[in-house]
This record gives sequence, C-alpha cells and structure tokens, in this order.
Amino acid sequence: MANHLLQVLGVEKPILSAPMAAAAGPELVAAVYNSGGYGVIPLWTKPAAEVAAGIAESRDLTDQNFAINLNLSFSYKDQLEACIDHGVHAVSLFWGNDPKAIARAKAGGLVVLMRVGCAEEARSAADAVPM
Repeated sequence: MANHLLQVLGVEKPILSAPMAAAAGPELVAAVYNSGGYGVIPLWTKPAAEVAAGIAESRDLTDQNFAINLNLSFSYKDQLEACIDHGVHAVSLFWGNDPKAIARAKAGGLVVLMRVGCAEEARSAADAVPM
C-alpha cells in the first residue's frame, strides 16, 4: 500500500514509534525501521551535543531515516540546529506551534511532523505545516 506519507517517510508501513523519553532510543528506532516503520527519538531534554550523539548512535544501528522529537514549550533552538547540522530526516514537534521553528526546519531540509492532542491543535498544525 503506497501513499504520500509512506513515500515522504520512506517506509513500508504506517507505523511510527512513540517518542517516550525513557523507553524510546536508538535501539527502538532501528527495530521499528527494520520492521518497516518509522522511528522517532525523544531528545528534547538533551543539550545539542547529546542530540548529535543520539543521531550518531542511531545511524550506527540503521542507515534509514528517522525523526528527532522536540518540545516547543521548552528551549529547542540548539537541538533543532543540531538536527539540521547532522542531516536528520525529520523533526517531530509537540506542545506548541512555532511558525519560526517550522520554517527553520523546512529551510534546513527537514520533514516536519506535528504531534497534536486535540482538534484545535490539529487545525493549528494543519495551518502551520501546509503540504
């Protein structure tokens, strides 16, 4: 089954790992991708140097695309720049909607995924991240 999202993410199955801070790391990302899905690593609590290290560790385990999860309600700019600098495929943004962050990610060549928790957030995300 091919669709636009699968093509953008470069996966076979519409499965995304949940970026749960204590449970999701490079090993889960690799396992999900190796099973046909898309991995998301929660590195929003880490400084930029640790984000870079997490990206490198993930790349040691898989040569496939993955996303880094960033929290827009906390400091995220250095982490976003680390994602861009290290050629991450995508960022998964949550707890906020910052058009500047979205524009910077897109300008840096990243796919932008928005995590939402209610209909209002979904509408706001759809307006902020047009196809």
